[in-house]
Amino acid sequence: MNRRTLFRGLALLALATTASPVLGAQGRIFVSHDEHPVSSGGIGNAGAANVTNFARNVTSWLAGTNNGSVLIASGNFGFPPPARLQAAYNPLFCVCSTTGYDAQGPFGAALFTAVTQLLQIFGNDVTQGGPNTAGYTTQVFGSNQFGAAAPNVVPDPSTYALMIAGLAAVGVVARRRTRG
Repeated sequence: MNRRTLFRGLALLALATTASPVLGAQGRIFVSHDEHPVSSGGIGNAGAANVTNFARNVTSWLAGTNNGSVLIASGNFGFPPPARLQAAYNPLFCVCSTTGYDAQGPFGAALFTAVTQLLQIFGNDVTQGGPNTAGYTTQVFGSNQFGAAAPNVVPDPSTYALMIAGLAAVGVVARRRTRG
């Protein structure tokens, strides 16, 4: 293997490693008070466009790209709320406005763009367990119905060193090309 190929490979590896948007998405958490905002009941009450945009926004934010794997933990994800329970808990059953959530930083634009309302039913306050913000930026939306947390991404010195080495290798390869 000649040096030129080695330098190119190292440069590309260094730049790809430090510039990957997926790395910044690792460790992100999104919490919804209940699964009903994205259930068939949520679609029927808040509108398919709102629910679809919300699900796409959350998935994209969690994965860091438009495709990826997302872990969803729920007791009964995707099932409609039973009519008898809707009647029993009617005071908690509402289609609530999310207008303005998209303007709230730091995560609002990524999570609530093109979402004007979502179904809120049953559910629990997402802050009831208390804050745990060590090393994370957190945000709560609405009446404590939705929450987001992402690690504070501060590159360590080795990341900067790898990026500088990659840029230097690109410079060396470019310089040798112009000479030879």
